[in-house]
Amino acid sequence: MTFIAQAVISFLRRRTSVRFSISLVVVIWLLGAVNASAQTLIYCGSEDGRYRACPVDTRGGVRLVDQKSRIACVQGETWGYKRDLIWVKGGCRADFEIGENNRDRDNNRDRDNNRDRDNNRDNNRDRDRNRNSHGSVTWTGKVDHDIKLVVSGSRLDFYVLSGKSSGPGRYYFTGAAMPRDVNVSVSRIKGRNDVQITEQPSRYNKYSGIIRITDSRGGSSDTEIVISW
Repeated sequence: MTFIAQAVISFLRRRTSVRFSISLVVVIWLLGAVNASAQTLIYCGSEDGRYRACPVDTRGGVRLVDQKSRIACVQGETWGYKRDLIWVKGGCRADFEIGENNRDRDNNRDRDNNRDRDNNRDNNRDRDRNRNSHGSVTWTGKVDHDIKLVVSGSRLDFYVLSGKSSGPGRYYFTGAAMPRDVNVSVSRIKGRNDVQITEQPSRYNKYSGIIRITDSRGGSSDTEIVISW
């Protein structure tokens, strides 16, 4: 093997080793970051040999990780913990590692599950409400030139905009009364008039569907329309 070939192989081996080392360092750092996110360090020290309590939630467990005192820290003798604190005495001073609170994690999971269940219940209620909110109102009357019908809930109001009034006509509802948050449609069953929706229900018109019927020829004509939602 020539000298140049040996140099190339040596160079590639060094490059591969460097890349592997960098990757290994990154993986170790990420694992340490994940582990640190689930654990907490707290210092607790017995000054002058006196008893001291350090408040902390210990339901995830406690482990002594770094003794700071010359006096030995022995669990059950110079240090220990209860549900809501770590205690030290006899001159024990150390850093303690607090494990993840599994109960809090379970509570968070339960809270998320409850929120999802509530959302599903709301969606089902809205779907049932929409399924049961279909209905219509049929209006029959005479139009001379230009009138307006205003539908809200289970009520229909009649207005003459121009021309001769032949009375408010007749109407009847079928199915559910018109809810607030719907879009309405209209179809002409009888008559020569132009029928159009001028406003959909909204908070700006007190959730009313407004229909305009126009007969540009003039003279009263019989009209029948159906407004649906």
